[in-house]
Amino acid sequence: MKYVAITIIIDCKIIKPRKRLNQPYYLIAFALVEQSGKRAMPIGGKSIKESESNKALPKELAELLALEILLRVFAKTDQNQTKRIAKEKSILLAKISMNRMQEDLPSLKSEWISEGNTQILINKLMGICEGLWNVDYTKYEGVKIESINNQNLRAN
Repeated sequence: MKYVAITIIIDCKIIKPRKRLNQPYYLIAFALVEQSGKRAMPIGGKSIKESESNKALPKELAELLALEILLRVFAKTDQNQTKRIAKEKSILLAKISMNRMQEDLPSLKSEWISEGNTQILINKLMGICEGLWNVDYTKYEGVKIESINNQNLRAN
């Protein structure tokens, strides 16, 4: 009796789940810094109120989170030398679903801390977030929050 092995290959597509209308979102602030010669990524965030979840970026919440993350980073300068790593993209804001935040954020943070490739981090964040912005300060203009999209990405 002869046995014949048959291999079947199935073509599969990965389909992103559709957005649920009442899906809770968070606005997360990231600081991409170096402290005492080691990469660090302090993260802070707050849930977005349902009444503001349709907005691309809830401005008041964004400004509050940017201030909080900057104060956390600034407080660390008492203990060690701190510098920003990614120039104008060292402070990021991301609108992200609770599921994506819990599933993907820990591994992205770990990968960036070990590898340090900011461009890959930004590209991956763009793939899982509903919106991504950088926060920067320009003399005579003040604090600016600008959307990051494929057109204005630059290698850091």
